Order: sequence, then structure tokens, then C-alpha cells
Amino acid sequence: MTGGSVTASRDGSVLIVEVQGVLWRVPPQGGAAARITEWELEATRPALSPDGATPAVGGYPGGGFHLWTLRTDGSALRRITDGPWDDRGVAWSPDGSRLVFASERDGDPVTGAPFGLWTADPDGGRAVRLTGGDFEDFDPVWWPDGRSVVCVRAAHTPGGGDDGGLALVRVPVGGGPVQVVHEVADGRLVCPSVSPSGRVACVYLAGSAAGAALPPARAVLLVDGRAVSGGEDVAAAPPCWLGDGRIAYVADGRVRIRTLGRPGLVRDVPFTADMPAPRPRRRAGASCGGVTGPVRGIRLPALSPDGGTVAFVALNALWLQPLGGRPRKLLQAAAVHHLQMPAWRRTGGACCTAPTGTG
Repeated sequence: MTGGSVTASRDGSVLIVEVQGVLWRVPPQGGAAARITEWELEATRPALSPDGATPAVGGYPGGGFHLWTLRTDGSALRRITDGPWDDRGVAWSPDGSRLVFASERDGDPVTGAPFGLWTADPDGGRAVRLTGGDFEDFDPVWWPDGRSVVCVRAAHTPGGGDDGGLALVRVPVGGGPVQVVHEVADGRLVCPSVSPSGRVACVYLAGSAAGAALPPARAVLLVDGRAVSGGEDVAAAPPCWLGDGRIAYVADGRVRIRTLGRPGLVRDVPFTADMPAPRPRRRAGASCGGVTGPVRGIRLPALSPDGGTVAFVALNALWLQPLGGRPRKLLQAAAVHHLQMPAWRRTGGACCTAPTGTG
């Protein structure tokens, strides 16, 4: 697998893996995975509910990130948030009653606002702002008692940008002072995760400045501020605690479970995931006005204003074809001329082109 993320129940009996925007349920010991979402959802960073029954996920149908929930068999897919803003990085509260996420909400419908934290009922309803200010908050996760949230905080810089996320902070849900959990002098911190006893894991992107494209020079899995991964290529995705002493994460393109306190005790979870790729439908017997065999060199397609017909150039001729129908030749240019791009009149009438130049 390339990239992706993993979420699991505390006992590890339910394992949900995201690969290339599709969610799969994987047997805990590995094996054949069962696909539970379609690629159209473009699912990212699933988070499993405390009872192990309901993944929450960011999805991209319609051209914007919003929150969705579903069952672990793929049924009961439900959209939780809406609006013109991106909603990302969802996490369940310990009692399963609320979701926390990062969002551009309440900003301009096009440009959005700085990312802040919001909470919402998993059954839908109004989102409630938790943080906002002269910073960006993202990648939230609940503290075990449900009274505070840990997130990445990126401070704004004088140049108008931000520092990319040098600190993890703990934000009380009911208001109060914000506590710095961990911070670094350079690079970036992403994807915190908190164990049942309050141990904090995250991914440190070394050599990754604010606004820098991924992958970074090095990605390291940290627990309580100390590196626990070796030379692995750790994915920039939230690690998932299995109780207090084991952690599931993605590295080197594999799902791994690491037992803390026992160096070298790392187990891969091998699995296979078969994703069918639909083939384009072809109509038997279609031809281009008496031309037999494959037509090569189709150029310069132009769609009609009503979206029902396409004009194009092929074989140095201008053709018109209703979508799903047969092409009809409108104009054949002389061998010494070349047809330019066809253009439709504003009225939606016949398209036109002009032969120009000589061979």
C-alpha cells in the first residue's frame, strides 16, 4: 500500500484501513480485506467510534471535504456536516457522544477562515466552535476524560503565513488556559493520538517547513516526545492506540503494530485488497462516416453549449457527434490546409472552423 491510514478498536478486533481513498475492513491477523466504501467517497483518515461499530471519516464527494459516518460493513453511510467550508481530521469523544474536527467554518464561502476546532453531534445538527484566533488548529483528538482536546497549533507569522505546526496543545472544552503538550524548534508535528492513560503519540516531520510539500526529509513516530520508530518511512497519518502499550500505524507502505517498551517487537498486518477497475463501455459497430478501423489523431474537441454534442478534428476533417451517437463529417479540408480548433456560436448553432496556411 502507498500512504493511507489505519484505525482500530481498543482491543484490535476491528481494523479499518484507508488505501487510496477507499476504506477496507482487515482481519486483525491479516488476510483478504473487505471493501466497505466506494472510491467516489474519497475517504480519508477514518476514526473508529469507542464501541468499534462506527467509523467517522472525511469525504470529498461534490468537491469539498465534509464528515461522514457509516457502519463497519459499509452500510448506513451518512453525511454529518455541510456548507461551503472544508471539515477535516475527525475524532470521537471517549463516550461516543460527540465528534471534534478542524474546519474553515464561518469564513468567506470561497477563501474560508483559519482552521479552528469545532464539535458536532454524530447524529447531525449544528456545529459548535471550540477554538479560533490568530493561529491554525488542526488534527484534533480527545483527552481520555472527554474534557479537553489535543491538537496541532500553527502560530501565524509576520509574513502572513504560519509556522506549519510546531506545537501540540491541550484545549479545555469548557474554557480555560491552553496547555502546551509538546513543541519542536523546527519541522512540523502532525496527527496526535492519546492513549487511555494520557500518553501522547504523534508524527514528527523533520525537515518540513511551513508550506513545504510532502514527503518531508524524514517522518518519525513520537510517543511522549521520544522517537520510537527506527529507519521506517512513517506515513503522515494518525497512529492508533491499542490499549496503553501497543500502537497501530502505517510505515514503509505497511500496517504495523508496535509494542512499546519492547524494542524490535513490531508486527506487520499483511492483507490483500482487490479493487475492480471498470472498463470503458464501447459500442460495437461504431464508425466514422464510412471510415473503417481505429481512427487516430482525434484533436481539439469542443463541447456544445448544451453539453449534448462534441465537435472535433480527425483525418483533417471536421466532425460532429452527439454524445453516445455516431459522428458526422461536416467539412473535409484539402491536403494542403490544416483545420483550426472548432468553436461553437453562442446560440448553440453549428460549429465552424477555418482552414489556414499551406502545407
